[in-house]
Amino acid sequence: MFELSEELTMVRDAAREFAERELKPRATKHDRQEHLDPEVLKLIGELGFWGLTVSEEYGGSGMGNLALSIVLEELNRGCGATGVGWRVSAGARSVGSGAWISTGGAISTGAGWAGCAGMAGAA
Repeated sequence: MFELSEELTMVRDAAREFAERELKPRATKHDRQEHLDPEVLKLIGELGFWGLTVSEEYGGSGMGNLALSIVLEELNRGCGATGVGWRVSAGARSVGSGAWISTGGAISTGAGWAGCAGMAGAA
């Protein structure tokens, strides 16, 4: 039987609590306005969810695709629009740059993309 590690359980719980507290109350507004509150993306960054698949060396958490999937599931639980918006951005900033750097991309070029820990202010 598969069980999440303690670290992934903490990530899941943090994402779930965030979705309940911040996303569910805003979900209808996001859908009606067809716009995400930039504050939500900032809060996601403060939780460290940008750069989940980027190594710590380049400003991410190095937790991998399972952590990314867990966070996505929990964000979608609170607000599908936010989950999709985050996933698209996380894909461009995290999965793409993390894989690119780890397979030999130029560090000087990739470092600007991979500053995922600094995504707290991205909105």
